Amino acid sequence: MAYESKVGGAYRQGCRRSLMIVLVGGVLGVLMVATILWLLGGADARPGSWRVLVAPLVPLPFVAGLLLIGLLVVLRRGRRLDRAFEPWGIKGHQVGGVLRGWHGEVGGRSLDAWFSKGPMLEIYLGCATATRGSIRRVGERVQRVTRAVSKREPLTPSPEEARGCQVYADDPHWMREWLAQPDVEEALGRLLTETESVSPILDVAPDALHYRRRFLPIGEIDAPHLQEWVEALSRLARAAAEVGPSGDGAVVSSLEVWSRLRRGRRFLPLLFGCLALALCVVLGALYVFYYVAQPV
Repeated sequence: MAYESKVGGAYRQGCRRSLMIVLVGGVLGVLMVATILWLLGGADARPGSWRVLVAPLVPLPFVAGLLLIGLLVVLRRGRRLDRAFEPWGIKGHQVGGVLRGWHGEVGGRSLDAWFSKGPMLEIYLGCATATRGSIRRVGERVQRVTRAVSKREPLTPSPEEARGCQVYADDPHWMREWLAQPDVEEALGRLLTETESVSPILDVAPDALHYRRRFLPIGEIDAPHLQEWVEALSRLARAAAEVGPSGDGAVVSSLEVWSRLRRGRRFLPLLFGCLALALCVVLGALYVFYYVAQPV
């Protein structure tokens, strides 16, 4: 299947999903507003009455229900990945209801993984490269867009498995030498094999290899697939160690550290802060309406 066809299919699927979310959210929103108006429109809706006190709390069950649904979806698939990480003694942890993370070591290398809605699985495997690069399968239209927004020219990779990919590198010499290592071709073939979903992406960071699989089917969330991907990444990391760090001397940015280790930690305070602010605004508006704007 051509990349453009897969992207088009994923786009249409996303549009249908978004439409359903909008419709369901619209119905729930109408019910929420109707409930609030019904409470405030009662004959006994006076300052201090139960109707006025309950009305600001109406949105909370709707918001809690949506968060609960998202949490259950992530938990269900995250638990499957928990069992996949168990052979390495790595335990998962939930962050903010929408993220699940794993942090540990595999074969003496640090491993960090994240699973989020989409669904998308990201794996970071420690590797001292001191440069940045990217390997991905893309179609012609995507290549034209990438060339338009990137200052780097794509490389022509040598391994057979990478010839259908677009390769970018801050250090082209290091990237070509790395791709020419004996184990790289087979490892790339296992990592970048196209499926019915959008093609996976492999990025090179100064201290890790970053592997992403978007729209991950539930059938691929198991130990055999995870072990295959981590083993392939380990081969690539060993090949990079044979080449040695790049002369670029690139260092890890704070954003890369956050993305790998700390993402989602501010989600809950921000979420509950916004909910508390919204509740205060509603309570303030009701106070102004019933205690200030009403004629004596």
